[in-house]
Amino acid sequence: WSNVGSLIAFRWIQPGELFIRLWIADAEAASVVSPFPLAATPVELGSFGAWSSSQRALAMSWRPGLTGGWRGGIVRNGGVVELLPAGVATDRAELHWSPAGNRIAWIVPTSTGAQHIYVTDVPPVGIAPTIPSSPFATIAAGASVEGFTWSPDGTRLAWYSDEGMGSEVWQLTTILSSGGTKSVIGPAVLFSNIPEIGYAWTADSARILYLRESVFGGGDIVSVDVATAAEVIPATIPTGRRVRGSLQASPDNFYVAFTDAVVVGNDESQFRLRLVSSLGLTSYGVGDAETVGAYFDWAPTGEGIAVRTVSGIGVRSIAIFEPSGPKTPYLEADLLGRAVWTGDGRWLVVVEPTSILGLRAGDDVFTSFGEISTAGDTYKQVGVR
Repeated sequence: WSNVGSLIAFRWIQPGELFIRLWIADAEAASVVSPFPLAATPVELGSFGAWSSSQRALAMSWRPGLTGGWRGGIVRNGGVVELLPAGVATDRAELHWSPAGNRIAWIVPTSTGAQHIYVTDVPPVGIAPTIPSSPFATIAAGASVEGFTWSPDGTRLAWYSDEGMGSEVWQLTTILSSGGTKSVIGPAVLFSNIPEIGYAWTADSARILYLRESVFGGGDIVSVDVATAAEVIPATIPTGRRVRGSLQASPDNFYVAFTDAVVVGNDESQFRLRLVSSLGLTSYGVGDAETVGAYFDWAPTGEGIAVRTVSGIGVRSIAIFEPSGPKTPYLEADLLGRAVWTGDGRWLVVVEPTSILGLRAGDDVFTSFGEISTAGDTYKQVGVR
């Protein structure tokens, strides 16, 4: 679905054809269009389904003729606007919209094995695009790029890379989105899961918080000024505990939340939810109950974090941890599912083995949305959209 909610993009195979086409449906106009005419050469799709935040535009990469070079651009008003130079991509380009939805960063594989980074402006309707003649950053051949993001104000790009470092040695890198020289942040960090843990921008885009983990467990949450490289350490992870899951900024980027746990071999226990001020000045744990696993979900309003907790006697509960105060338990029941907020923040939803439960904001009792038949099936936690 598009962010405006009335457009949906989907793949479809026409009767008698052996390739997949892209279609876009407009729910309000009750119409369906294909941006690539049916009479045209078949098109292979890649990087599918990235809608802009502010425009009715779908960014994607594609390959005409199934054997030609890869292209990149947007689909808008039923037509295609190319934004990448023709012939530069040898495979599907990875793409990332800017927060304002007016620019796209592309990570483009090349014939040399290197990856080029392009940033292209999305022109207003009716204005011809400006296609860059060359990339403004290059990732060396053989290097990986993980965790690519825009800063909240759209002025910088950041990513983890093992460029020049060797396997499982990661360096956090930033660059101005207008171009310039790549800047590394802090020392290189060992461990293959560092990109999965990630990093978080502060609301003013001035600082990045990331994990600098010790080989023996423990480590620091480091807050770095991206302009001066000055560091402060707002939180320390004790030896014997490791961060699990990922660092997740609140919707307003004021707080960063994460969970840590005691790790012995392959066993993990005593999970705790932690909040760090994105100003890099304070840190504190929230509540005394143990969270169950590394999963949690920020409310869209940023006013609370939904987690599944367990008491000392083993009762699992859904609770809201509030940055400004103590946790608020909402349901004392033995639950297996995760708690997930709906996009508008009006409901908290939990998928259980035999039912779907919903908690409306302001209520203290869950409502059953319906029963689930699981006869013969193995229960597995699913996502909620």
